[in-house]
Parts: sequence; C-alpha cells; structure tokens
Amino acid sequence: MHDQTSGQQDLLAACEPTHSAPTIITAPWTDAVRLQGEKETLGFYLSGHPVNAYLDELLQFVTCRLNALDHIIHKSARLAGIVTHIRIKQTKRGDRIAIFALDDGESSIEVVCFSEPFQKFRSLIVEDKLLVIEGECKLDEFSNQPRITARIIYSLEEARSQFAKSLMITLNDEPQREMSSFQSLLTPYLGGSCLVQFNFLQAGLRASIKLDKKWSIKPLDALLAMLREEMQVEVMY
Repeated sequence: MHDQTSGQQDLLAACEPTHSAPTIITAPWTDAVRLQGEKETLGFYLSGHPVNAYLDELLQFVTCRLNALDHIIHKSARLAGIVTHIRIKQTKRGDRIAIFALDDGESSIEVVCFSEPFQKFRSLIVEDKLLVIEGECKLDEFSNQPRITARIIYSLEEARSQFAKSLMITLNDEPQREMSSFQSLLTPYLGGSCLVQFNFLQAGLRASIKLDKKWSIKPLDALLAMLREEMQVEVMY
C-alpha cells in the first residue's frame, strides 16, 4: 500500500508544470551588422553589399560606378567603394605608399596612394571602410586594368559635408515638433555649408521654407539618423 501511494505521488509529481526560461526578445540585425557578420564568417558579403545602403546618395556626386570606367581613362574622377586588400609598401627612397582595392559591389579598382596623400589620409585607409576618392584614372601598364592614383580621400561624412548643397526635411500633415525644437536639434551641427529646407505637405498643398545661411549645417550621420526616425529627409547635391 505504501509503495502504491508512493508511486502515485511520484507520478503526480512528474505531471506538475515546469517553469521554462523567459524568452529573450532581441532587436533584428541591421543590414550593416548582418553584412559585417557575413564578411567575418565567410570572407565575403553574401546577402548584399555595404555600398547599397548609400548608393542613391553616392550616385549624386561620384563620376560613375566602378564597372563603367572606360570613358574616364586618363581623366580625373571621383569614385566610391569599400576598402579591401590593403598593402603598405616602402619605396626605394624610403617613402611609404598604400595600394588597396576599392569595391562597390559591381566591380573593383586598384587604388595607389603615394607618399604625400598617404601621410595625409592614412587614418581613413581602413579595411571595409566606405571611402570617396578623387584622383586620376589610368590603365595599369602591366595588367591593362584601370587604376586610380589617389589625390584626395574622404570618408562618407566628409564627402557629404563637402559636396551636399542642401538638406530637405519633409513634414506631412501629421502633428510634428515645433520649429523651436528643430533649432535645438540642428544647433550642434551648425558651421557647415549645407543649407536646410523644410517642405510642408498638408491637404494636398505644398509649401517650402529655406532657413537662413547661418543655419547651414554639417550633414553628419548622427543628425540624419535622428531626423529619419520621424520624417522624410533627403540630402541634395
């Protein structure tokens, strides 16, 4: 009898509900994080290319994509892409130069950065960094492939600050923050050459206000990210 009761107790105990660990909800990966993980794991980008996120913007101020270089041989050009395969060499004179590839997801081009520009821009020459490069495009005499001799190198933020003409902020007919709050938002980014314009859309009507030049800003990534959380923002070149 004792054994039967004990067995029943054990059976009932086995049926008692168990407490599972709480489910942890994490934010989905951004495209940039996913692509970087692919590069670190596989050695290449699988689901896309980092340039794609900025392509519409880049095409407003670069000369061409890297798969369309034939018409710019022996001409100055402005090109953009991700840095890969960096090599640092020392010349017979003891100068240090950098040779690396610039890749935009469609094609790549070899970049040669001689001593003077290398010393000036060396901090920007980092693997997987998006750069904008100005220089002269030539055919390499050995490979017969295009290569660019770098004269000026920009990060994307530097290129945007250099070439952007205006920042257009579109406000729809939904309730929006007061203009005074925009002033406090823009103040840390003042001192650039990019004008700010507001476009108002309400009941099918459109109106625009362009701020005075004293409100010209540096269109940095942090500012654009904050604005894009709530409204439509476009950098005009």
